[in-house]
Amino acid sequence: MSRGTCWVRVAAKADLIARRRIVCTVAGVDIVLIYSSNEVLALENKCTHLGNPLHEGRIMAGTIICPFHGACFDLRTGESIAGPAVAPVRVFKTRVEGEEVSLELPQHTGP
Repeated sequence: MSRGTCWVRVAAKADLIARRRIVCTVAGVDIVLIYSSNEVLALENKCTHLGNPLHEGRIMAGTIICPFHGACFDLRTGESIAGPAVAPVRVFKTRVEGEEVSLELPQHTGP
């Protein structure tokens, strides 16, 4: 069995810039795309504390704060900065090509 990655188009750049956040589902995973400081960032849209969605959380100084219980995560690494969550949230690599935003996802092939 070999592992690799693939890039999946998830949003139009103009839509993300206008809305600042977009929630999408890719391969069964809810992901929040965030446009912040001229960067496109992507995190699993699920707080590791109780599984609540993060997309309505406040963004401050490179972090997102869960709107339910205040857990704070680094937007670039997913690291838990402040509890009650202690586990990191999953992050995804992004790229912008022309007017499209894509995510890098693991690809499994073989038996």
